[in-house]
Amino acid sequence: MYKAGTFIKPTCGEPQAYVREYLNSSAYSWGRARHAVPFLRNDNSGNLICRFRSTYGPKEQSGFTLIELLVALVLIGLLVGVMAPRFPDLLGVRLNATGRFLAGTITYLYERAVIERSVLRLNLDLENHEYWVSMLGHENQFEQVEFDSAKRGKFRDPVRVSRVDTADRGEVESGVAVIHFFPNGFIEPATLHLSDGDRNNLTLQINPLTGEVRIHEGFKEFETRYGTLG
Repeated sequence: MYKAGTFIKPTCGEPQAYVREYLNSSAYSWGRARHAVPFLRNDNSGNLICRFRSTYGPKEQSGFTLIELLVALVLIGLLVGVMAPRFPDLLGVRLNATGRFLAGTITYLYERAVIERSVLRLNLDLENHEYWVSMLGHENQFEQVEFDSAKRGKFRDPVRVSRVDTADRGEVESGVAVIHFFPNGFIEPATLHLSDGDRNNLTLQINPLTGEVRIHEGFKEFETRYGTLG
């Protein structure tokens, strides 16, 4: 490649003539000129002189290296992981998933109490957003237990149980609410209210005789007392 400010011996015109050719055109300055090709032309005095024309090769490609792309992807992944839980759950996806999970857990404990021939209790901590199962022991005390489909856990933010209505304690909005499952195939009448803090609510209505749980959109109140079907 010819550099700006160099003397170039022409391959055309008079052999003793040297032409000082500056490859300093705007095209060359922008990095687009790749070669200097000699050609003949007449100057103003009618003399034949040799000049050089810049030809253009393929434009250089610029972009990110593989390492830069990997670093960018890692940073994007970290940002998504940190910010995603804080985004409003506009479609209520997590709320609906939690509602289905709780409904399945209640039905499972209904059947498990019959199998174990013991009283089970579902504990719902409304302040710490935790849940666990306990069983009535031989000394008439409830002790925490875990089953394959009913282990201690915590609700994922921002979903929480906002209120539990039970036949024994009425409306519970703080502390620990409990729902009892009896070995004769009966559940303490109860209604659970779930919220995601974004005006999305679900209501879980429990049938005490069958263990069936109906999920209703929005905040709905049902009578929860013994002698009702939930």
